[in-house]
Order: sequence, then C-alpha cells, then structure tokens
Amino acid sequence: MKVELVRGAAALVVALVAGLASPWAAANWGLAMRDSPARDFDDEDLRQFLAAIRQVLEAPLPPQPLEWSNPATGAGGTLLVIGQPRRQGFVECRRVRATVYSRRRQGQPQVWTACRQESGGNWNLVSAD
Repeated sequence: MKVELVRGAAALVVALVAGLASPWAAANWGLAMRDSPARDFDDEDLRQFLAAIRQVLEAPLPPQPLEWSNPATGAGGTLLVIGQPRRQGFVECRRVRATVYSRRRQGQPQVWTACRQESGGNWNLVSAD
C-alpha cells in the first residue's frame, strides 16, 4: 500500500511538472488510472506516458493511434482520440481511448475526456468512464 501511495504521488508530481493539467485534474487522473497497469509504472514510464498523452491531445485531426513503449521496463500503451465532445466552459475537448500495459499487467481500454478552457491552454481531465 505504501509503495502505491508513493507511485501515486510521483504520478501527480510528474503531471503537474509536465504542465499537462491543473492540480485538480492531476489528482483525478491518478484516480482514473489507479486500477490499471499504470500503477506499476516507474518515473520514466510516467514521463513517456504523459508525453504520449500530450502528443495525442495536440495532434492534428483526423486522429491516428499513438503507440508508446519503454523496452527497459516492458511498459507501454496505445492512445487514440475517438471524439471531440462539446463541454460548456471549454473551448476544446478530446475523448480518448487509452490502453496501457506493464510487465505485470495487461490493461483494458479506458475512455476519458480532456478539455481546455482556452486555446493553447493546459488540458484538464474532465471525465473518466
């Protein structure tokens, strides 16, 4: 349990430093991924995963699947934008299907929505199914 709390805190710090989301959204991101293989990620896995998230969110449309992997740890995943829902209070939203894996666990697809309040602003996790 203690190791999971440390990893969760590390994920939160990485997300905040990366500028991916607000503190609220970063905390929600940790909750959204807590039962996935992402809980096995080390710092480099988290860095690569967050870079892939940023890349898929910023990519021009039409969306293309984005695969990432860390051969040193056996972690990786696939991300794909599957929609652009409209949300009040946000200028842009992307619905993403993400499947991640670790050496110990194979993940199931998770779907979540990230939005930003202003063009070029930070992405915030607004929902996770």
